[in-house]
Amino acid sequence: MYRTLVKLIHAQEIHREKKREILLKDLGNYTLTQLHILSCIQQHDAVNNKVLSDALALTKAAVSKAVNKLLKDELITTYQVEDNQKSIFIS
Repeated sequence: MYRTLVKLIHAQEIHREKKREILLKDLGNYTLTQLHILSCIQQHDAVNNKVLSDALALTKAAVSKAVNKLLKDELITTYQVEDNQKSIFIS
């Protein structure tokens, strides 16, 4: 029974390591800032560069650079509200 338990634990460790490698491979193309931006967008309804800048304590330029990469990769989209054509929101 002990050997079976050891084999099971070892198999679980191998499975966890494979999942970790896949996740790192998928997320490896993105910076921590970009991942934080994705998380912030998911948590809030109306998000723009100013909201992201304030929430993440980043400059607007840093946010814009990260957002442009995410837009290019089609992970996020932008939209404007009819009442306010000045502000660009991100979803």
